[in-house]
Amino acid sequence: MTSARIRGALASSDATGHPGLSFCSAEKPPAGRPATSTWEPIVSSVSYSVGEPLLSCSTRHRLPPQRGIEWVFGRFERKTTGGIRGWGAAVQIQLKFRLALAGLALAAAVAGPSAASAQTKPICRTHANLVRLAKPLARLSRKLESREAITIVAIGSSSTAGAGASSRAANYPSRLQAELRRRFPDQPITVINRGIGGQVIDDMLKRFDRAVLAAKPDLVIWQLGTNSVLRNLPIAGQAAAIRAGLAKIRATGADVVLIDPQYAPRVIAKDAVEPMLMLIATTAKQEDVDLFHRFAVMKRWHEKEDLTFDMFVSRDGVHMNDWSYACMAKELASTIAEAATRPVISAVAAPIFEGPY
Repeated sequence: MTSARIRGALASSDATGHPGLSFCSAEKPPAGRPATSTWEPIVSSVSYSVGEPLLSCSTRHRLPPQRGIEWVFGRFERKTTGGIRGWGAAVQIQLKFRLALAGLALAAAVAGPSAASAQTKPICRTHANLVRLAKPLARLSRKLESREAITIVAIGSSSTAGAGASSRAANYPSRLQAELRRRFPDQPITVINRGIGGQVIDDMLKRFDRAVLAAKPDLVIWQLGTNSVLRNLPIAGQAAAIRAGLAKIRATGADVVLIDPQYAPRVIAKDAVEPMLMLIATTAKQEDVDLFHRFAVMKRWHEKEDLTFDMFVSRDGVHMNDWSYACMAKELASTIAEAATRPVISAVAAPIFEGPY
């Protein structure tokens, strides 16, 4: 294999568990040169396999923990950006370098918070007090009792379509279907994804008949509001559009759950986010339909559970990621299951007794 001159090192950990740096080269650095100098090791062979170092050679030179970290990573990035002849595309080396760092203690220091979150996924905690639905899901309850097939339609914008997820299987409707099937293994349950990125409430309403009602759903989950906030659209008048959509759904006898916007940097930066949250909550209460408080759950992740945004929001600052979609689906499945199996308590007037007790 052709030799390639690069500035770089493999992140590793010493016997005490503290991060350090290991230089891998075919020859020792010139005598008298300090460890953090601009010496360029010559790598005579480059190989990679899962769980093994990216750089492989006969001689490895170690630096003390924390010294030279920025220098090493920065030089490596600049060199690979320009390409390395004789080995392959620079992006391939960069990707493999990052793979080699996965699971190592130094990844957070070298690649920043996003690498740390990739290594250590947050714990998905349930928040029953935040997500409990106000109304029982009567249609779903009957279907569960009769063991009939259940159809759920998830309509919305990019949050429903799955922007920010690594695959279709990682979006929230797909994960919700998996969670519900796990909870009700003997029940045929299908969740249909009708999310289209960029749509606002009026856009969704225009396709309700073919995208939602045609599927004859037992439950409709309607995610709404985010794009109106991001585009600074007037809030006034949108309640009427929400009511029109709810009327269409309820005319079929299906249950309804609304989902409010996500708690993400570019969303909370907008002045319209609070009015939109209030509008959705007020409309849900007035129309006597359920609301899943996604904004409140995500805000709790950040403010109470100390999760940084990069742990649950994609790099665009708007969309969720695989972890947050999965956690949202878990919470949503839990609250749907509870509302669909909740005992219905009938109010019965107590007898009135007259005379001595």
